[in-house]
Amino acid sequence: MCSPLEIIARTRDDKGHNWGLLVEFDDPDGAKKRWNIPARTMTGDFGKDVLGPLVDMGLRLAGSRSGRNARNDLQSYLGGFDSAQRARLVTRLGWHDKAFLLPEQQIGSHAEHLHFYEAGAQLPPISEAGSLEQWQQQIGALCVGNHRLAFVVSVAFAGPLLNLLGHESGGFHLYGDSSGGKTTHLQVAASVYGGPRLVRSWRSTDNALESIAAAHSDGLLVLDEIGMCDPRIIGETVYMLGNGTGKARANDRGQAGRQVQEWRLLFLSTGEKTLAQHMADANKELKAGMEVRMLAVPADASKGLGMFDVLNGFEDAAALSDALKARVAKYYGTPLTAFLNALCAPGEMLRWSVIVRRTVEQFITQNLPASASGQAQRAALRFGLAAAAGELATAFGVTGWPDGTATTAARVCLHAWLAERGGAGNFEGDAILARLRQVIERFGESRFTRWESAAAKIDEHGPRTIDRLGFRKTLEHGMGDALHTTNTYYVLPEAWRSEIFRGMNLSAVNKELLRRGVLEPGKDGKASTAVRLPGLGLQRCYVVVAVPEQGDHGAQAA
Repeated sequence: MCSPLEIIARTRDDKGHNWGLLVEFDDPDGAKKRWNIPARTMTGDFGKDVLGPLVDMGLRLAGSRSGRNARNDLQSYLGGFDSAQRARLVTRLGWHDKAFLLPEQQIGSHAEHLHFYEAGAQLPPISEAGSLEQWQQQIGALCVGNHRLAFVVSVAFAGPLLNLLGHESGGFHLYGDSSGGKTTHLQVAASVYGGPRLVRSWRSTDNALESIAAAHSDGLLVLDEIGMCDPRIIGETVYMLGNGTGKARANDRGQAGRQVQEWRLLFLSTGEKTLAQHMADANKELKAGMEVRMLAVPADASKGLGMFDVLNGFEDAAALSDALKARVAKYYGTPLTAFLNALCAPGEMLRWSVIVRRTVEQFITQNLPASASGQAQRAALRFGLAAAAGELATAFGVTGWPDGTATTAARVCLHAWLAERGGAGNFEGDAILARLRQVIERFGESRFTRWESAAAKIDEHGPRTIDRLGFRKTLEHGMGDALHTTNTYYVLPEAWRSEIFRGMNLSAVNKELLRRGVLEPGKDGKASTAVRLPGLGLQRCYVVVAVPEQGDHGAQAA
């Protein structure tokens, strides 16, 4: 009739619908193939809907039988099968109770055999090549001493831990000079799961990215070159990835369409620009929620070697990068399987989750001040999870690294993130101050009319002000034998609202600047003050009495 074809089990989904048969056979190359045959196809055009796909996958029909007879025999064989063996059809990879489902295998225990079945799904090319020992020697060893390499590999191991700890999705963005080896780092991270094909481009519609994210649930999604994504939608796309939920869509009758896709994952991103810089190309504002969902880590390790800290015996950074690129195409996938097998060992999962949780808490305590903002703590939680995952993989014998390698790598990257954002305070407060400081540094002389302090009149000897933002009053103060000057800025309401803090929540802006002592409040306690301005008479304006220098964060971490 045909080459050996084994029926593994009857299948159905978690609602008891969509019954079918799970079959298995070897193709002419000896590769094992599995396919779920929906029961409904048995009642239609069997040759087209069942036999055709089986032949396409490599099933061989007996040469002694005519096509019609072979089809009839196979249809009778499949239609007459009856067994108590059952398999559960699932539409997502990753965790199902205590079992982790990969495209080609199930790791861990579950009451039933699980089979992924989703028409048109974009399955991640998770696969293996070489041995774990080869990966450790050829790739893992080169991560030691190179903090960003060790960090991205640790992030790869952290994906499966999200569900165990109840942590949210999120990502890291490595940004900087295009020649710094960012894509190589992504390929090394992807080698935990599979070959270089796992590295995807940001050039996807949000619809396509939803399906891609859902297919990578409980794992790692790797996205290269953020500049390929439309700057008008990148902010909302980052929100979507971090929230773990796609969009609800209606059909042509206005009714609910297909089921909303969901996922829980970690993602790695690269680009020459930060998210804020890329969004600025479309005049979009970065919000705190976007920043904390995709944490921007400078790619340059500041060692004169691009993203690398050490060369580990190679002549230069380019040679090290080239070697890694060649090796990730030969050795991959085995670290994930080894990690999951150890993680899913009977009776051990609870113990591992307790250890990871304790390690994350310790990491946060050791690397953040007690006064750190909620945003900084959320960020440190994700860095800490990467540290804990890398250390757990090391304890499992997967990485081949010395103890502490992953923790050191995560700490270095966390501190790089903190230094770039200006400390452990709230992003909103820092962004507000940065915006005000930028305006005054750029336009303090040109767009603020000089105001003589002696009277409410304009300095007629000063240059003419074009496109005025307000007024600037300079006062001299004696300090012993020396004099020092201070500038007070009187900002017009329209400029304050429509230009300086355009797109920001003005109430939050004013509250933050009052809290920091940057604004002089009015007698009524409001953020604006009634002032008699030169040539304008009495009107309300915003009186900026102090603009902290960059790096002076004062009470911001409270």
